[in-house]
Amino acid sequence: MGFNYTNFNYPAPGLNSVGEYMASGLPWVTASSATTASFQINFPFVTNELMITNSGSNPLRVGFTQNGVNGSNYFLVLPGADAEIDVRIKTLYVRAHTGSVVYSVYAGLTQIPARSMPVLTGSDLAATYNPATTASLYGYATGLG
Repeated sequence: MGFNYTNFNYPAPGLNSVGEYMASGLPWVTASSATTASFQINFPFVTNELMITNSGSNPLRVGFTQNGVNGSNYFLVLPGADAEIDVRIKTLYVRAHTGSVVYSVYAGLTQIPARSMPVLTGSDLAATYNPATTASLYGYATGLG
């Protein structure tokens, strides 16, 4: 009689799974053009690296929240330049600083499900702390067990 391996529940990789960030990421690529309206890019898994290339003639705004990229919490990728960063995110926002911009995004993906990543926010959550809603304190979407 053989051993039944289906009784094991191996843990899924999580945000603190160091090996997921040390290993090469699974490739994910997109290219498009951006206007001055923000555009949201959702990754199917948490990233471990990004490279954003601006092939246009105007600067590209890149941010981690919609309010950030539309406000003052973003960084610029200048025309003809690349930005390479090691970052774990599930969502990226881009928009042209002025006019329109042709850009591409390369992401190295971990095997950590995107739903494991908290929602990034610039809100002052400490000022509205409520012990009954600690999930929202950390920015996690509701309904995640």
